[in-house]
Amino acid sequence: IDENTIVKGDKYLLSRALENIIGNAIRYTPNKGNVFISVDRAVNNYSIKVRDNGIGIPSHEINAIFSPLYRGEKSRNRKTGGSGLGLSIAKQIVEKHKGDIQVWSSKNQGTVFEITLPCVNE
Repeated sequence: IDENTIVKGDKYLLSRALENIIGNAIRYTPNKGNVFISVDRAVNNYSIKVRDNGIGIPSHEINAIFSPLYRGEKSRNRKTGGSGLGLSIAKQIVEKHKGDIQVWSSKNQGTVFEITLPCVNE
């Protein structure tokens, strides 16, 4: 990563978005599972990927997970913590920074969240 290239934004908000995504990856991955975090630079943006081999998200729920208060199927209930706001907040923060957030998942196979943020050369 070129040290002269930065992402401009509110570090508190961006940290909160990443904490929400990483926290979910940890929460929904079994004890002996794995969570991987990577950062890649493209021409005009940074891509932050959070990948796990946890319980995954059923395909019919993917479009709803960023809705406020959405709490998925039984395996994602109040016992596991959270209020159903984390992903909605993360998406709002990323979009406020002119970025994008995408998700790919397979039930019982894991999930990948990718946050893309524009970078600025200084």
